[in-house]
Amino acid sequence: MRLGAVVILSLSAIACHDAIDLGVRAAANEKVREDLFVRPSLLVELEPEPSPNLHAGESAFLEVRAVFPSGEVCRHCEATWSSAAPEVAAFSEPKPRCAGGRCVLLEGVGPGTADLSVRVCKSYQRDCVRKEFKVRVAR
Repeated sequence: MRLGAVVILSLSAIACHDAIDLGVRAAANEKVREDLFVRPSLLVELEPEPSPNLHAGESAFLEVRAVFPSGEVCRHCEATWSSAAPEVAAFSEPKPRCAGGRCVLLEGVGPGTADLSVRVCKSYQRDCVRKEFKVRVAR
């Protein structure tokens, strides 16, 4: 003789309808922001905050600081700096060099505007955060 069990699942139509309705409303609502659902694992700060204006031939020392949501500074993070217009503004390593590329010299090369960014990654993970900024270089 075989004993068997029959399991009947009953979903509440009301609860299911409410969940679908909430999802549809959230997707349709343009004010719902991605950052409510995806929180960055690091907060990226530049010290000092870069001036949006620089003259050709001038340079400014920048240091990036990555902070966990807990407030603890990431000591093992690595930074990569980039310029979309290296003929306008470029980065070079200062002497003495900060660990993990966290310090750079921003150099005004020629007149124009450049989109700049720093990408900070936890060295033990591939979790990265990017901070973008602009600089205008005058003659």
